[in-house]
Amino acid sequence: MRILFLQTAHPRKDDRVWYHQRAYLLAQGDEVEVCSTWGEERWWKKIRQAVRAIKHYEPDIVIADTPFAVLAAYRYQKVVWDITEFYPSKKDIHGGRAVAGIMRHVKKQIGRWAAKHCSGIMYGEQGKIAPYMPTKCPVLRLPYYPSAEYIPYHVPRTINRVVKLLYAGYRTTDKGWDNVTAAVRICQEQMPNIDWQLDTMQGVDYEEFCSGLSKYDLFLDLRQIDEENTQCLPIKLFYYMAAGRPSVYSRLSAIVASVPEVERCVSLVNPSDHQQVAQAIMRYATDADYYRLHALNARQLYLSHYTWESIAPDMYHFIHSL
Repeated sequence: MRILFLQTAHPRKDDRVWYHQRAYLLAQGDEVEVCSTWGEERWWKKIRQAVRAIKHYEPDIVIADTPFAVLAAYRYQKVVWDITEFYPSKKDIHGGRAVAGIMRHVKKQIGRWAAKHCSGIMYGEQGKIAPYMPTKCPVLRLPYYPSAEYIPYHVPRTINRVVKLLYAGYRTTDKGWDNVTAAVRICQEQMPNIDWQLDTMQGVDYEEFCSGLSKYDLFLDLRQIDEENTQCLPIKLFYYMAAGRPSVYSRLSAIVASVPEVERCVSLVNPSDHQQVAQAIMRYATDADYYRLHALNARQLYLSHYTWESIAPDMYHFIHSL
């Protein structure tokens, strides 16, 4: 089968598509191409570029990442909408309250239109498919689990005088950078005998990101808990589990719903309670048995429930059954 991934909101080498979906389909013998219009801000130019790619490649099926990609593809081939974004996202809504309300309504209608014109829908989490349900087309839940192939595992070291922390998000208030720095500052003040080393990882390629995870002791993600964030499951959670390290995360509804066993390896906190966050971090640094238990649980839970290899065949059969 000839398959075209049509990306209008993600780069060509997007983690989910390039390293997982594309790689698996190629291994099964499909012909696969990825076209991305990422970086082009004008939606009509995105559609024009996408249509050219469809006509040039002549795929049997198109896998689209947004309603705009569905719009470009549905007249020519079967199209699967792979819903991975909260739509419409708050980052796409601008202007005053009245303007924002109109934009939100229009974008919701575009999303509902796209859902009606698909041959199938794949979705990463419940909070992102909910606005389009029920739908008459076949639906597959395809979570964001990473492949063990890309994530080296090393037994965690014994924490002594140095604690290596990683924050891998954007340095914005919404994504929790202010909460991270505030909590780490409390750790430094209350336990000055420990060298608290906070690193950030931005702008690195996928393989470098994956290979670097095991050198850290603890991962932090303290994004604000708002109506959108709490419904969005952080993809990196599964990477941290695969690396076999504990994490401190905001208590998001999507995490609790999608990973029922999460508190066996993750400390869920109120991100704005910096003292609570600091206490969670310091416990990992001072309670060796607790740290080792959460590190071991993280790796075991990943291998038993959350690997890409466990769900990839479902994607293959879904696409080939349409």
